[in-house]
Amino acid sequence: MLTLVTGGAASGKSEYAEGLARKCPEPRVYLAAMQRSEAAEERIRKHIERRKDYGFHTVEDPYLSDPVFSDKADTIGVILLEDLPNLLANRLFSLPEDRMSDPKWMEEVLQTLKTDLTCLNEQTEQLIIVSGDLFRDGQRYTGETQKYL
Repeated sequence: MLTLVTGGAASGKSEYAEGLARKCPEPRVYLAAMQRSEAAEERIRKHIERRKDYGFHTVEDPYLSDPVFSDKADTIGVILLEDLPNLLANRLFSLPEDRMSDPKWMEEVLQTLKTDLTCLNEQTEQLIIVSGDLFRDGQRYTGETQKYL
C-alpha cells in the first residue's frame, strides 16, 4: 500500500505520517532525505527524539543511493520516506551544470526516482511518502528553481 502525506511547511505532516507508520508492523524504516546542515540540525534532532521509542530504524540517505533494504523473503512492515521534495532537489541539484542543460535531464531524473520508489514499495507492506506542498507559498521563482517546481 502507498500513502502520500502532503501539507505546507510546519503543518504537522511528519508527525501525522509517523502516527500512521506506528500502526504498521515492525520492522519500521524511517528514510530521511534531508541533507544535514547546521540550519537543519535542530529540526532533525526533534524528529529523532519524537520517534525514538517507536521502533524505527533510521536511514539517512539524501539521494536514496541504495533503495534496497530487504530481500523478497523479508518484507519490511513500513517505510516512511521523509520527504519527497528534499529527495528530488538533492538529485536534481547534484547534477553537473552541463547535464542540467540537457532537455532530457528532468525526464531521466524522474524516471529513476519512479523506479526507486517502486523498488521501495515492493519491499514493504506500507510505503508512506511525505511531501511538502510546493505551490502554496505564493512566490514566483526563476531558472533552475522553477524547473524543479
